[in-house]
Amino acid sequence: MPAQRRQAFAGIPQICPNVGDVGETGLFEREFLKNTIGGTVQALIVRSVYGTHDEPPVDSKLRSVSNSQTALAKAREITTYLCPGLDHNPWCPSIPGEHGYMFVGLGREKDTFLEPQNFNVFVGLLKNKSTERRKYRYIGVYCAVRVAPLTVDEWATLSDFVKGTYVSRTKEKTHDSRTLLQIRAAYDSGELTVPCVKLECVAYDEVLFTSLVAANSKPIEKQSPAKRRRVSNADSAHGSHRKRVTLVNS
Repeated sequence: MPAQRRQAFAGIPQICPNVGDVGETGLFEREFLKNTIGGTVQALIVRSVYGTHDEPPVDSKLRSVSNSQTALAKAREITTYLCPGLDHNPWCPSIPGEHGYMFVGLGREKDTFLEPQNFNVFVGLLKNKSTERRKYRYIGVYCAVRVAPLTVDEWATLSDFVKGTYVSRTKEKTHDSRTLLQIRAAYDSGELTVPCVKLECVAYDEVLFTSLVAANSKPIEKQSPAKRRRVSNADSAHGSHRKRVTLVNS
């Protein structure tokens, strides 16, 4: 992260959560977060619940979210949370209490974070293998607000992977008619700029974290192969079509 961006947090104290080392149970997959808090497994801005008279979330990936709310989300008053990934947001904080930035504001997200608002944030960690599932770490409650976009010099510091990904997302989300090479050239020259959102840690919900760790520690009940065959045979005999459903407290 450039020094000027770090300077924006000078004098702001860092939150130090009072939680011990819980190992892998303190890292969560998106499917787990979906089942325990709500929302979907893909979007960065995750809306866990919205009322029957509310407008659906701006992100089309969130339009299937139901009106139901999990018990944990209701208890911690969570309606929206954030899941930025370090692979696409290299300035994002990765340790609880740290401050940083994320690159959000293309297409339908162009009007997001214009006013300061607090969100629980789960950061997607880098994967060691392309085949493994990404794990997310809870890093706290953050005040998110739009700040000045990246300068040409700041854009130049990003890796080719991040640049390439952002160029592709620009074309996808803004329906830009130019080629990827032309869009990349527009970013290189400063014609296009990357929107930037400041993330300042303001709290750490220890109750939320310990509740997630407790739920993540529970063993998953698995059916034996013989039982799975009996169920499958019974379905075939009755001509039924079973759907996999996940039950959550509500």
